[in-house]
Amino acid sequence: MHRIKQLLCAVLVMLFIVPLTACGKSSTDTPPSISFDGFEKQSDNIYYCKVPNATTLFNFSNSITVANGYSWIVSTDIHCNVLDQIPSKIATLASGDNVFYVMTTEQNGNVEVYKLTIRRRPIYTVAVRTYSYAYSANNNYQTIATQQIEEDKYMDMASVTKTYTLKKQFDTSLRTFYSYKIIGWSFDTTKPITSNTTITASKIEVTEINSGLHMKYWDTLKEITLNSPPMSIYYSEPFQGTAIEKIFVPKESVNAYKSTDGWGNYANKIYAIEK
Repeated sequence: MHRIKQLLCAVLVMLFIVPLTACGKSSTDTPPSISFDGFEKQSDNIYYCKVPNATTLFNFSNSITVANGYSWIVSTDIHCNVLDQIPSKIATLASGDNVFYVMTTEQNGNVEVYKLTIRRRPIYTVAVRTYSYAYSANNNYQTIATQQIEEDKYMDMASVTKTYTLKKQFDTSLRTFYSYKIIGWSFDTTKPITSNTTITASKIEVTEINSGLHMKYWDTLKEITLNSPPMSIYYSEPFQGTAIEKIFVPKESVNAYKSTDGWGNYANKIYAIEK
């Protein structure tokens, strides 16, 4: 009987005590001495956050909370010397990374130092280019749009004109070669901008051919779509210096393209247009 009473007591203790330490948190846990709202903890005593480029002043008092019995200061130096301290706890931010140090002092004199990096997102220049038909491999593009984009934001490609006609001035005559629509770029425009970036047309659909195709030194060109039957290539090696991988043509014209003078050199790159 005594043994049974012991077991019952043990069960009652488990029923009433275990819930007090649910979720693995002991009832004796104490809150942290300091918290950094809006910051990501990277490692012990090291925190990081990003703010918009429009944020030129940062008030640490809006982000830092300390426990009772603690005081804290902000400094630009890890040693937190008086001359490096920011009494107002309001700092001016430069573009890019700004490093500060927060020192907490407990009533008993214990000191802890934290490193805080605040990144004010820079503004980057994004240039959008297409082919210009120069004779130089180093000067073969024209800039068609330029935008100033904040870090982690996206290029507004909807505002970029994507239909062009390639023309070239020869002595006194202006020759029109072909018209095309840009359908792909050298940069994944679904990704955010994180540096100064140049985006160049890499996939096009030719909408009209006048006096022949010429794409020499278009080094970003990977794909071209042609919606008409084959015509003779007026210029030798029109794809010289390109990165051409696929040439899409009407399904019924695939064999004709592969057997037409000039196009046969690219027979292994000619595919039927996928509809």
